[in-house]
Amino acid sequence: VRGAYIIGALSGSGMQLAPAGGELLADHIAGGALPHYADAFRLERFDDPDYLKLIEEWGYTGNI
Repeated sequence: VRGAYIIGALSGSGMQLAPAGGELLADHIAGGALPHYADAFRLERFDDPDYLKLIEEWGYTGNI
């Protein structure tokens, strides 16, 4: 849906992460300054071959 935004997949920590996620999303929508880690949440990261290689090298992290 055009103009819709989602903060999701926050796992079992969603209640703890929701305020920070909401702030990050609000800054993104409003064109505010984003923190250095903001790109780690963008779906486009999966189009980056370097990122995909990094994921492969992580190994088991305890998350499925």
